Amino acid sequence: VTVDGGSYMGDNGGLDIIGGLITVRDGLFDVGSGGVIRINGDFNFEGGSFSGGSGSAQIQFRGSTLQTINGDFSGANAFHRVLFLNPSGFNFTGGNSTINSLVNFANGVENIDGGLLNLGSSTTVLPTQYGSSMSYVNGRVSRVISSGGSFNFPIGSETNWRPASVNNVSASGLTWEAEYFEGDPTSDPLVDNLTPTNSSIQTISSGEYWKISDGNGAPSGVTARVGLSWGSASDVSSVLAEREELEVMIWNDAISSWDNLDGTSFSSGHSSSSGRFVAVNSNSFSEQIFTLGSTTANNPLPVTLVSFEGMLTDETVLIKWKTSTEINNDYFELQRSANGMDYETIALIQGSGNTARQIEYDYLDTKPIAGNNYYRLKQVDFDGQVTIENKIVLVEYIPKNFTLLFNVFPNPTSEYNINVRVTANQDVPVRLELFDLFGKKVFSNEYSSSELYDDIKVQPTEQLNQGIYIIRLEQLDKSITKRLIITK
Repeated sequence: VTVDGGSYMGDNGGLDIIGGLITVRDGLFDVGSGGVIRINGDFNFEGGSFSGGSGSAQIQFRGSTLQTINGDFSGANAFHRVLFLNPSGFNFTGGNSTINSLVNFANGVENIDGGLLNLGSSTTVLPTQYGSSMSYVNGRVSRVISSGGSFNFPIGSETNWRPASVNNVSASGLTWEAEYFEGDPTSDPLVDNLTPTNSSIQTISSGEYWKISDGNGAPSGVTARVGLSWGSASDVSSVLAEREELEVMIWNDAISSWDNLDGTSFSSGHSSSSGRFVAVNSNSFSEQIFTLGSTTANNPLPVTLVSFEGMLTDETVLIKWKTSTEINNDYFELQRSANGMDYETIALIQGSGNTARQIEYDYLDTKPIAGNNYYRLKQVDFDGQVTIENKIVLVEYIPKNFTLLFNVFPNPTSEYNINVRVTANQDVPVRLELFDLFGKKVFSNEYSSSELYDDIKVQPTEQLNQGIYIIRLEQLDKSITKRLIITK
């Protein structure tokens, strides 16, 4: 759909489904006052006007591949009610976006590229006020909070959901902002150490931090209580009482150390893989940096992985990684998968125990899998506690002796007697497809290497007309085509 002058008006009831790209260059795109517009492709707002609708009208982003939402959807061009339901996620580019009435984070991460997502002062956040591990915002989120009010920011990184909250604010009408960062707090130019002000703090996280602000132009003396969260990568204790010794830490730039704001109001049913809590003490605001701390060393917080990368070197794969700190680290398991889901351990690498120095590791995989090789790290503490790192390295390996051939017989033939004989020397699936001369696919199937010992019987999904067809065989990076003549 392209709007280049004129108007696109949504229904006052019912459902409009737009399967491909929407581009608005001029004119008006209006969601309407009572219907639903379901968008399965990208939305590109270049000019003209956009009306997010009113009443019960809703715009739904429900694609199956990554959707790009490009343009400035703020001010008069704000969204009204929005549903995000796409496991592949969303990229917001080209400016800021505002949602004024309701947002439903059903599935998929909303990645904010350069701008921010503003949730209006009365916007309802679903399915929970924090978002969920399935859907949240990777980027800055803002919200106007009234005096004495609170708000839960549904934020995280590309792979980790880490909501934060601002509670009991002392001034009304300020636009608060929050953003989560995966990495060492010392990577921020303002922070130069992980030293606590109070000696009762045993550990400070070196793997994550939050930035929270009361907005530009806020008066001095504004205070609030901040709430943070943790996840499986935070590596907190499996013992409930020890988890409740977590504290909210705030960077004190005046004395170059981390102040303890204490911790309370831990979420019901919290576990080592998920939980939230709130600072006991308020702090004054401008833009502040927060992270997790603990009064017990049994909340070790992460072995901080600075980098994890892989590269193909001739017929081998070199895997390298660095850590900035390690606490209680016994060893790493390097794991490999052909499909990104089923992993096996291919090497054990001794850890460095407890260290605040940067440590470099490497391993040479001399027998990579033909095709895709997914690598990840499993880190094991001395007490047996396990952390599987979220970072994945993908390396494609094409063997030098790679062979792929096929014959189709008889040729010409009828649609009921199409046979294919494949010669392949790699234990990797092959895909066989049949197209007519207009490019329409009439047959497609994948075969494992063990199925290639026998000839393949091609059975098209529909009746074939007499004429010429193209049969294509694919494996790894190789594709072979041949002509097939169908007679009656």
